[in-house]
Amino acid sequence: MIGAGNRKWHVVLYSNAADRKQYLTESFRDRLPGCKIGKSCIDVPDKITVADDVLVDLTRQSVAYFRSEFEKPRAPKALQLWE
Repeated sequence: MIGAGNRKWHVVLYSNAADRKQYLTESFRDRLPGCKIGKSCIDVPDKITVADDVLVDLTRQSVAYFRSEFEKPRAPKALQLWE
């Protein structure tokens, strides 16, 4: 639900959660100054320190999103009969 990658000059955090308005990572823009934030990734340069509570919030919100999506009842697919 959260991915992490170690690059040469930065660490990348991935979260592909989104609501109808924006991606989850974009909502953390004000809490992560100095980080490059894309649609589903956060590039954290080596010189930037990220507070633990920000990572905890990102993880909790990602898990909550995926749980809510996977627990939604799914309608069975229509069966198509060919003649």
